[in-house]
Amino acid sequence: KIRQWLFYAMGLLLPIWFLPWGGVDLSRELLFSIVLLLMFGVWALGALLAGRFSYIASPMNAAVGTFVALAVVSTALSRIPYFAFIASDVTAEKLLAVILYALAYGMALTVVDRSKDSMMFFFLLAGGGALMGLVSFLQFFGTYLIPVDFARRFDFNTVGTLNALSLFYGFLLLLVAGFMFGARKRMDAVPKVMRMGLWAAAFVFVLNLAVINFVNAWIGLLAGALVLTAYAMKGGSTADGAVRNSYFYGLLALVVIPLLFIFVRVPLFSSISMPIEVSPSAGSTISIATGNVWKGGIRPMLIGTGPATFQYPYALYHDRTINVTTFWNTRFVQGYSYATTLFATGGVFGAVALLLIIAGF
Repeated sequence: KIRQWLFYAMGLLLPIWFLPWGGVDLSRELLFSIVLLLMFGVWALGALLAGRFSYIASPMNAAVGTFVALAVVSTALSRIPYFAFIASDVTAEKLLAVILYALAYGMALTVVDRSKDSMMFFFLLAGGGALMGLVSFLQFFGTYLIPVDFARRFDFNTVGTLNALSLFYGFLLLLVAGFMFGARKRMDAVPKVMRMGLWAAAFVFVLNLAVINFVNAWIGLLAGALVLTAYAMKGGSTADGAVRNSYFYGLLALVVIPLLFIFVRVPLFSSISMPIEVSPSAGSTISIATGNVWKGGIRPMLIGTGPATFQYPYALYHDRTINVTTFWNTRFVQGYSYATTLFATGGVFGAVALLLIIAGF
C-alpha cells in the first residue's frame, strides 16, 4: 500500500513539484530521487520479509536493461565521464536521469498489477498537468500564482522550454482523450465528477497549446488523434462497436483543431510575444551525429560520446557556415530531438536500444 500511494503521489506531483531553492531542475531531480528510493526501500524490505522477490516478466525489461547498461558503458568510456554522469545541464539526458527512469520503470512493475492502478496513475498525472496548465496559462497574461521570485516570469514551468511544455500538454491531451474516447467501458464506471475533471483538464491543455502555438505539438497531436479515431471507429471504444455521436464529435474536434492551427498560422493571442527558440535542425543534428559516428573512431561510432554530451560532437562536426552567423559562439547542448541527439551521444548501439524500447510498447 505504501508503494502504491507513493506511486500515485509521484503521478500527481510530477508535473508541478519543485523547491524554492537550488533551481527547478535540481530540486525536481532530488524529490524524484527521494520518492523512488523510498519506493525501492519499501519494496526491498517487503521482499526480504516475504522471502521472495516478485516482478512482472516482460521483453521490455531486457530492452530497458540494455539501454541502461549501454549508457553506463558510454559514460565510463566518455572523455568527460563526470559531466555525462551528473554534471551536465541537460538534466533529463545524463546518466543519473537514465538510471532514475529505469528505477521508476522497475518500481511501476512492482506496483501496477491491475489496470485500475495504471488508470489511477494517469488520472493523477493529468490532474497535476492541469494544475500546471492553469498556472502557466495565467502567467501568460501576467497573473503569477507561485510566490517565488524566480517563478515570476511568463514562461516559467517545470518542464523546460515553452516548446517542450507544449509537447507535454499535447501528450496529456491525448492521454485524456484516450480515457474519454478509447476506454469507454471503464470510463462509464468512473464517477461523474472525475469525468468532468477530465473535460476541464482537456480544455486547459487546449488553451495552453493555442497560446504557445508550437506547430510540432499540433502535428504530434494530429497524429495521435488519427490513431485514436481509427481505434474508436474499429469498435474499441464501446461494447457494441459503434461510436456514439458525442464521442464522434469529440474525436472530430480533436482532429480538426490541430489541422486549423497547422495550416492557419495566425496566433489567437497576438498580444503575447513568445520567445524564439533556436536549435539545430533535424538535418543538421543528423549530420553532426553521422560525422561523430563515421569520423570519430570505433568508440564514438558504437557507444557515442556519453549521455548529455551533445555539445562535444557539435563543436567538432557542426556546419562551418554557422561560424559566420550570430550563432558562431553558441554551443547547443541538444539537437533537434532526443532520438537524433542520441545517435551522437549514444552511438549506433544506443540508437538501436532506443528502437527496442519503442518496439516494446
